[in-house]
Amino acid sequence: MQGARCYLWIWEDLLREYVEEMVAYCHAGEFDSLRETCDELRWQLLDVQGRNIELCSILEAKEAQLQLYRDELNQSKREVAEMKHNMESEKAMLQWVLYMLMFICVLCVSVVVGKNYLG
Repeated sequence: MQGARCYLWIWEDLLREYVEEMVAYCHAGEFDSLRETCDELRWQLLDVQGRNIELCSILEAKEAQLQLYRDELNQSKREVAEMKHNMESEKAMLQWVLYMLMFICVLCVSVVVGKNYLG
């Protein structure tokens, strides 16, 4: 029985050694897989960061362009307001001139009619 027990002990040692090698191999494979995944994620992160930088520069350019458009729009609004004010001033002046012409015409007609009536 002693020989059988020794024989089992040898098999147990071989089996334990095999299991340890398989565990080490699996851990190494998992480690390599994790390293590859980590490297791939790092590259994806760098790609996303580069894209974000690109999008930020595009956004800044568009914001600057939008600010220029706002400034141009505000300038145009000021010019339109000034033109409206000038037109209203000219309209008031033309109305005054028209009233004066009408008054002069009424005066002239009155003078002519008065001379003809008296004369």
